[in-house]
Amino acid sequence: ALFAVALSLCAVLLGLALLCPSCGRRAGAHDVSGSPGGSRALRLETAGGATAAPPGAAAPPPPAPPPPEEAGARGAADPVDLRLAHLLLPLTNLSSLSTAALLDSHPGITPAEARQVVRLHQELYCRSQARGGAPPKGARPVPFGNVTLYTYARDDIVSASIGQQHTWELPEIREMLWAMRAPVPPPDDGGPPAGGGPLAGRAGWRAPASAFVVDVGANIGWFTLNAAAAGGTVAAFEAMPSNIALLRASLCANPWLMARVALYGTGLGTRREACAIISSRANTGDGHTVCGDAAGERAAQSGGGEYELRGSISVMRLDSLVDRDVQVVKLDVEGYEMEVLSGAAALLRQRRVWYLLTECNVGILGEGRARAYLRFLAGSGYAISTGPFLDAALLESGAAALPPGDAPTLYCARRELVGAAD
Repeated sequence: ALFAVALSLCAVLLGLALLCPSCGRRAGAHDVSGSPGGSRALRLETAGGATAAPPGAAAPPPPAPPPPEEAGARGAADPVDLRLAHLLLPLTNLSSLSTAALLDSHPGITPAEARQVVRLHQELYCRSQARGGAPPKGARPVPFGNVTLYTYARDDIVSASIGQQHTWELPEIREMLWAMRAPVPPPDDGGPPAGGGPLAGRAGWRAPASAFVVDVGANIGWFTLNAAAAGGTVAAFEAMPSNIALLRASLCANPWLMARVALYGTGLGTRREACAIISSRANTGDGHTVCGDAAGERAAQSGGGEYELRGSISVMRLDSLVDRDVQVVKLDVEGYEMEVLSGAAALLRQRRVWYLLTECNVGILGEGRARAYLRFLAGSGYAISTGPFLDAALLESGAAALPPGDAPTLYCARRELVGAAD
């Protein structure tokens, strides 16, 4: 017992030593600009849109930091509530501590408190890394002007694209940024109307000062960092340990972005359970969730030896972690999307989730389950298109031909937004 008390005291002292006034401080720049010479560069602005710099154009210098009052007016993130530190400090293995283990040890906390705790976890991790830590093994830093993104050095498709072209899924990034700035009804307008009919008028609609974005399947953080650089407040969910390590390293390298991001190191599904995660040897970060009896053994045997077991993961319900309106959800979990949204039933029913950017992996799901996913989205109150958002040529409710491609992106908007825009 004395040893346990001593260990707890040491943990508290360690945590207090790591905490400092500069934790989470933002740097002054507000764009992610790209490759040497500006070729194929993606420039993100907090008040504007995403624009691709023309080939051969010089990358613009980072803008000067806004004065504090301007940053506050744009919805800067609130500082972490350090009064919750006592929930985290007794658990000192910050690099391997999972979000589910942390939150399960304190089951009474609210989603808002859980967000504060996972942000505190990230800040303590970064402070510990600053005192002698190193980036994850096999990581490669990719500079974007004033931002550094950590990627896999090899055997990963997303990392290769970012490293060579300084971008990934540019059309999806542009649509996400557009949706982050799109006007929506005010929060006190009574929630989504029954039946998904148009909301009365657009005169009172406003774009959020700081759009709340939920990134499910955050991977190494490309969408998360783009959303944060554009002024959003992000809840990032990622289950694969190696992806989490890279994303943590990127957040530590960019404190001004870390201040806007809560990283939940957990998978999402229909219930709280332990599962396994696998990925291809040729595409390390592309995790696939496998749950059920003997999940690890089944995962290791899948794909004819092409896939490797990357570890055990936790799975939680999204509606147990988020209970507020969401401007944009980006969802890419390799065929596990409907399970994630089924675990968000209360969120979809009680709150407004205005825009949903989701992969529909026909190759994994098969045509029957892919059509069922389209019907599920339509039944949840969304108008679905193949892009852009609010496109007039909407897919019918699961009856139209599936979009072309093995894993097309679907752009879903609440039907009342589409009705009011017509």
